[in-house]
Amino acid sequence: MGLSELEQTGGKEGIATVKSVEGIYRNGKVELVDPLAEAEISRVIVTWTHPAEPVDLHERGIDEPQAADLRRRLAPMLFT
Repeated sequence: MGLSELEQTGGKEGIATVKSVEGIYRNGKVELVDPLAEAEISRVIVTWTHPAEPVDLHERGIDEPQAADLRRRLAPMLFT
């Protein structure tokens, strides 16, 4: 924490809080799905996520039983 930051907090060091919330980017602004009253006039970091595109498993040499096995094995990592 730099000197100016210590001065702004009255000499007390703080721990940054990180909270993820969903929002929609529209017309150059991010609109939060659930507004955060405690975050009024705060700096934010925006991470943009792009919807996944379908993958042609057959084109990649994966048949339906293999695809089912792959989905079963990946489920704990993707949906927890």
